[in-house]
Amino acid sequence: MKYVIVCFAAVMLCGADIYVAENGNDDAPGAKEKPFRTITRARDAAREKRNEAVTIYLRGGTYFLDSAVVFTAEDSGTQSTPRVYTSAPGERAVVYGGRRIQGWSAMGGGVYTASVEPGWVFHQMEENGIAARKARHPNTGYLIVEAGIPQRDKNGAVVQDTLWGIRHSQKEFVYKDGDIPWDIPQAEVFIWAGFDWFGNLIPVKSMDREKRILALARTTLVPIVIRKERRYYLQNVREALDVPGEFYLDAAAGKLFYKPMKEPIDRQLIIAARTTRILSFVGTSNEHVAHITVRGIDLSLSDYSNCFVETEGTHGLGVWNEPLNKDGAVYFENASECAVEHCRIANAGYSGAAFVWGAVSNRVYGCEIASPGFHGVLLSGYRAKFGTAFDMNKYNIIENNWIHHVGREAGHGAGVFIWASGHNRITHNVMHDSPRYGICIKGEGMSDDKTANWAGNIVGPHDRYPYVHSRYNYLAYNDIFRVSTDTEDNGFISYWHPGESNIAYNNLLHDSKRELGGLGMAVYLDDGADYCRLENNIIYNVLGGTERFGIFNKGRYNATVNNIIVCDADTKAAMHMWEGYGHRVAFHEYSRNIIVTKGTAAAFHFQLAGWDKERITGMGSNVYFNPDDNYDFIGYPPGLSSSIDEWRPASGLDASSVITDPLFVHAAKHDYRLAKNSPAHALGFARIEVEKIGLLADSRFREEQRSIQRSLGCMPDYSGDVSAVRTAAAYTHVPKRSAFAALGDYFAASGVSKVLTAGGVKLFAEKQTSIAVSGEAPFDDGSCLKMTDGEGPTFDPRIMFNMKENSGTITFSFAVRIPEVSPAVTIDAREYANDDGSGSFKTFSSMRIAPDGTVTSGKTALGTIPRNVWVPCSMVYSLGANAGTSYHLMIKGVFDGDIAKTDAAARKMHRIIIYSEGQTEGIFYLDALNIEKRK
Repeated sequence: MKYVIVCFAAVMLCGADIYVAENGNDDAPGAKEKPFRTITRARDAAREKRNEAVTIYLRGGTYFLDSAVVFTAEDSGTQSTPRVYTSAPGERAVVYGGRRIQGWSAMGGGVYTASVEPGWVFHQMEENGIAARKARHPNTGYLIVEAGIPQRDKNGAVVQDTLWGIRHSQKEFVYKDGDIPWDIPQAEVFIWAGFDWFGNLIPVKSMDREKRILALARTTLVPIVIRKERRYYLQNVREALDVPGEFYLDAAAGKLFYKPMKEPIDRQLIIAARTTRILSFVGTSNEHVAHITVRGIDLSLSDYSNCFVETEGTHGLGVWNEPLNKDGAVYFENASECAVEHCRIANAGYSGAAFVWGAVSNRVYGCEIASPGFHGVLLSGYRAKFGTAFDMNKYNIIENNWIHHVGREAGHGAGVFIWASGHNRITHNVMHDSPRYGICIKGEGMSDDKTANWAGNIVGPHDRYPYVHSRYNYLAYNDIFRVSTDTEDNGFISYWHPGESNIAYNNLLHDSKRELGGLGMAVYLDDGADYCRLENNIIYNVLGGTERFGIFNKGRYNATVNNIIVCDADTKAAMHMWEGYGHRVAFHEYSRNIIVTKGTAAAFHFQLAGWDKERITGMGSNVYFNPDDNYDFIGYPPGLSSSIDEWRPASGLDASSVITDPLFVHAAKHDYRLAKNSPAHALGFARIEVEKIGLLADSRFREEQRSIQRSLGCMPDYSGDVSAVRTAAAYTHVPKRSAFAALGDYFAASGVSKVLTAGGVKLFAEKQTSIAVSGEAPFDDGSCLKMTDGEGPTFDPRIMFNMKENSGTITFSFAVRIPEVSPAVTIDAREYANDDGSGSFKTFSSMRIAPDGTVTSGKTALGTIPRNVWVPCSMVYSLGANAGTSYHLMIKGVFDGDIAKTDAAARKMHRIIIYSEGQTEGIFYLDALNIEKRK
């Protein structure tokens, strides 16, 4: 099937008019004077006018549906004969996906009851257009799981997980004493299982009050307890019906209990949901439903199920991060050139609008999408396993929409969520109040040492792009604020394994705050986010999380150009590069950015498995400004850090950048336009078009949206004069030497530097002083390393020496001194699956020094190192496929000679590690470090 991209500009066409009114009659002719009663009857009448453009006018009033209005390919128009469903001029039609509830009886305490059809199960209600909720405990916030329940194998042994330790149940947990004072046979549990990433809504199966065990009717996405402090709440609990806007349904008895928001209750419009879709546009893969527009009609209330799990929902089992609860109040499947324009879509059970599987050249324009249970707009195409031919969800336009208060039932909702959908334009939207994402793009990928079988082809990580269809998306001129309110490890804009060439351009990302800790950032280029471009974006007031950044950047070939990032003093860094899970991070560009930090917030933070020139391939013409004169580049050299004064000559990057006040028009009012005399102009910084961000002038919701944004304190004030000349405050940068600079000098002068490859020396320290250069009685003249272990079981301080050797003999020598109080110290060598030090690893025979000085190698006890005495040691490894005796350990003064051991694992050498096992606080000293290679 061929698809054509069309222009959605308004066109005046002559054609037939059909009318619908709430007091109409489906046996009438459908004329203005004698309208139909239902939309379905009007739809059927339009089928008879195939060669005409047809406009179906809904007269003002309310229309209640027991099931969705379904449009198929039979209802399609053409480019010259479109079908338009619209409110009559000057009137407002509201279509509800539910039935009005009346006949209320008072029960006392502000609670009323009404009879409903026995067996009718619904999960959504609204009162006067405002969503109600199931009776919830607690009313706000969460209960906390006391403990997980370990899984056991068939022999009764506790199952261990390689990543998470003890593997806990996905269906049961222990609740705290006093948290659940009632029996809750019809309750549902909303729980953040494992992490604060994906919400799970699942019915209760059973409750053991004696053991305080709550059992769920089905499994959560991951084990319930991985991280501590797992949060949950209960809903549909009769005893918890205690605040206005809550309801409880006893479906078997046909009894509804409700505490209204306003009284008298009989004068309120209270509606219960009957359908998960209000309008359903479903064609076939061979014949799309096409050229149907819904314009100026308000759509309200659709249902969801009582089970919401990220990887299992209304459309079957899928892959990680694919949203399977794909329904929407307005649902499109195998649809082309359809549109929803200037509508209000409120209180959807799932997403406001959903474009699923085949969806090409559709658009949502000028709408308000309020309080959906899941996403504002969902674009979800085909998995990579179907192959390159299934690039069939694309060229859709989501523009000029006000999308807010999303994720009401799922918790991990987005304003716009894109999965396996590409070439879309997400522009001029305002999105706010989301527990997780503003805009999210996700796809499929694999670590660098893996492959996948997609459509019968073995595909590697660098061959995946034609199969991953979430690519070439353009996100521009969006205003996104108050997101990431109840989750972590995500951004206002987030990517995870998308396809190539997604662009975020000229967006305003600001004002987010949450009590929950964890990672927080404005833009998150997560695992496998390659070929992304971030340009002309403004970022400020990212205030949520214990570790937060302006931009968190993984992936390859990513460009961060001409952005403004303003960070508070509690921000860890404006820019962050992180490498893990078998994905190499490289080929980044950082140019013409303005980075403003305060206090100790760093400019850049690197967490990379080594360093080489491919990490950053272009960097310059940036403006850095910190009124506290702090410009740290944490993690460069790897494991250490440097000031900007050391970073530039050592890295060979950023030479054209400057340290100066960028001279914003009025930063205190969040007007980050540049004054006429800003020094950024001379560096080529391009003007960011702030006046084009947000809703367009033809939005029917623009004034209401702006009024609310001002009331929330999230509206920038652009009343300043951009042509004015500003005077910079007195400021002088004083070049400084970083705290870790001495460590860099120490390792550069040692023998280890001769054989190290990309990554060199990498350190992990509990705090800056955990690894220090000391003059305390070194082994040789000069200085030694003082390693200080703090409280807790962290395996730090730790030094890693990275290399890439596969033959010959490697001799690692050092001297160690153990004082009176020392932690356990281990020295081992490792071979990794990949030569860049990623993937799984094998550990060769190692050496361990216990806190009492006892030395062991494997299970062999060798002797005891005397305290406060320098003891020279050497470890010799023979490498290669034909190596014989592969390991020697020699310690002078502990035993004579050496031990020798054959270890089949010793074939390659990628890393030598010295680390404290962290169970005991204390100090140890190292000196005379040397690595020697012989053929």
